[in-house]
Amino acid sequence: MLRRIGCVASETTAGSETERVLRARGSGGGACNAPLRCCVQSKGVYEKVGEATETALTVLVEKMNPYDVDKSSLAAKDLGTACSRAIQAAWKKEFTLEFSRDRKSMSCFCQPLKATKLGPGPKMFVKV
Repeated sequence: MLRRIGCVASETTAGSETERVLRARGSGGGACNAPLRCCVQSKGVYEKVGEATETALTVLVEKMNPYDVDKSSLAAKDLGTACSRAIQAAWKKEFTLEFSRDRKSMSCFCQPLKATKLGPGPKMFVKV
């Protein structure tokens, strides 16, 4: 059985491989990118700040909501970055391997600041 998480479907079985992969993908997108959108309250919209690819990953993280952030009581200006902020609060970025044309990727080495569903110990999140 599948359930919808934003725009991504995953198996509802707790701890399933699909759920683990989606949580890791969301964690990587949130940990490697600062929230790159700002709310323009006069227009009632979010606008991108920075690179389009990084903004797209941030939007994906918000739609996936891999840490099940409760957004029900948040103000409109906070809705677009709540999940990214929760991920950044759960991980400490130790160092970043910037994008390289040779590797065609960018990576962040992160230490968990609290228990996560990705298992104990540090993780290397890679954006390809």
